[in-house]
Amino acid sequence: MSEERAKQTGFYLNKSIRYFSKKRRFFDSLHRTSQTIILAGGSSAFTALFSEFSKFALYATALITLISLIGYIFDFAGKMKLYDDLYRRTVNLASRFNGKNNWTEPEISKIIEERYIINADSPAIGRQQRLIDRL
Repeated sequence: MSEERAKQTGFYLNKSIRYFSKKRRFFDSLHRTSQTIILAGGSSAFTALFSEFSKFALYATALITLISLIGYIFDFAGKMKLYDDLYRRTVNLASRFNGKNNWTEPEISKIIEERYIINADSPAIGRQQRLIDRL
């Protein structure tokens, strides 16, 4: 029983690692893209201020403001840091789990409990766990 439970626990740890890694990359790419657009738009707007393209400068600054607002509201950098932390904590737990072969039921239960604690800090997974706990 404990060998099958250990395999299942290892599977779910690896699944969590992949999930947190994908979320981290996703929010990192959104953050970098928004920062690149802000930088390019700011440079364009600054250049357009001193040329004949005042209408372009107006649109460029509106675009910069909109993208900055979206980045501020959704906090791409903060979410990327959160998922990076969850990823590192899960990798640390998985490395401790994979470092040992013979697991007892109480030890496996402790690892599962630690995985639930890590997952509870994830906005999406934590929400799902709280809904399940209400049932």
